[in-house]
Amino acid sequence: MKKYVKIVSIIIAAVMMTSFTLRGSVSYTVADAKRDAFKGVSKKININKYGKVLKDPFYKENKMLLKLGKNEADNRNIIGFSSRKYAYAYKKAMTVAYYYTDEGDLENIGISSSPDYPRRTIKYDSSGVWQSVILELSIKEQFVFDTDKKLIGHWIKNNCYNEKGELIMTRE
Repeated sequence: MKKYVKIVSIIIAAVMMTSFTLRGSVSYTVADAKRDAFKGVSKKININKYGKVLKDPFYKENKMLLKLGKNEADNRNIIGFSSRKYAYAYKKAMTVAYYYTDEGDLENIGISSSPDYPRRTIKYDSSGVWQSVILELSIKEQFVFDTDKKLIGHWIKNNCYNEKGELIMTRE
């Protein structure tokens, strides 16, 4: 028995002296996400600051790249949606994203708290009025709320679900 206790003690000591990192993710409920998403939201931005992007200056190139299945240009990352709308963010300014209609008209501007996850992104319409808040936990999961704190969608990977768990949109 003493031999068994001695062996177990040595194993425990070895494990305690070994350095390791636990990796995991934060689990959010809709209520948790809502609480964190709405802290200190600015309800309006100066849209004059964004005059050069009211019409997508890269419209033809962005549409061509998306048609070819590419999500990147020299200076920006692009994402297409099943609605045929699309968005891009400059690689050097990943805290601002521009969302466009299929015709290349600015629909929304998303301003993020950080380029890193988790982060909060506030979306404004083309006149600078607050439209929604997105709590981005990772590239694979985001919660989207409207200005009344109602869940618009919960993105899990490339699928977006409504509050009933029904698929409402996909990313390409």
